[in-house]
Amino acid sequence: MSPVQAWDPASLPFPLNGFLADLLECVAEGVIAADLQGRFILFNSSAERMLGLGPHEAPADQWPDTYGIFLEDTVTPFPPDQVPLARAIRGETVTDCLVHIRNPKVPDGIWINVSGTPLRDKDGALYGGVAVFREVTNERRALERTRLLSAVAEQTADAVFITDRQGVIEYVNPAVERMTGFPPGELIGRTPKVLRSGLHTEADYAGIWATLLKGDVFRGTLINRKKTDGEIYYSEQTITPIRDSGGRVSRFVSVAKDLTEVRAAIDRDSNLRLARSVQQRMYPAAPPAACGFDVAGTAIPAAETGGDAGDQL
Repeated sequence: MSPVQAWDPASLPFPLNGFLADLLECVAEGVIAADLQGRFILFNSSAERMLGLGPHEAPADQWPDTYGIFLEDTVTPFPPDQVPLARAIRGETVTDCLVHIRNPKVPDGIWINVSGTPLRDKDGALYGGVAVFREVTNERRALERTRLLSAVAEQTADAVFITDRQGVIEYVNPAVERMTGFPPGELIGRTPKVLRSGLHTEADYAGIWATLLKGDVFRGTLINRKKTDGEIYYSEQTITPIRDSGGRVSRFVSVAKDLTEVRAAIDRDSNLRLARSVQQRMYPAAPPAACGFDVAGTAIPAAETGGDAGDQL
């Protein structure tokens, strides 16, 4: 085996410095390098595009004001000595620092992920620093949406279940325990069968599954049973199939509203109306005719029905 030959930059058919400069102009990441005095010695076009501004003759302590560099709250200016490039020219290494950029050229603001590295010569002497960054605005917004949806699910009064394609429960919100009496730890990893009351047939559940596996939304009222006292409860459920990036149904999200009190109120109202109808049939259609007497009566029920007491004059 022939010995490995040392690479000679002079063997390239083009100047090495020119090649590196062209290379840095082609990369999608922003690349900025500065010397120990904070003077820019490299500022590629991707960096200028993301920041909205090119290299300015601004000292390092003015970089946050010049380029609109903010902390994660998007309001507080980044401390000048904590800017990743400023730390790099002090000899520090910075990895994955999240920075918000907003200035007149970037009015809506963007998010960038920045890493900083010190620049040292072959003897290890520090002579500057370099910052490499990429835009992560879309990822950040997706994360914020996820956090918002998580907060909504956690705080909503309706019960939220998430299951996999086989119906195994992966997530429940706090409202589920209030509705079912089951703590989250006793539901996650199990299927909703644990909630069954026995008042639905297997054909009912098979119909629900057939609807969901076709990718259609199921809406209906289910009668389940609580763990705590064994009482049944009515839940109005909307179960939505969730598709993965390939369009295949991979999960189901169920949002359930407890209708037990509503159903009880409807039943009470129905019973009172029935009792009222029966009671009214017991009243005479007209006062009795009695010679020499005036007869009158009244009934004023508290709700739909009244008591048995009456006054006669």
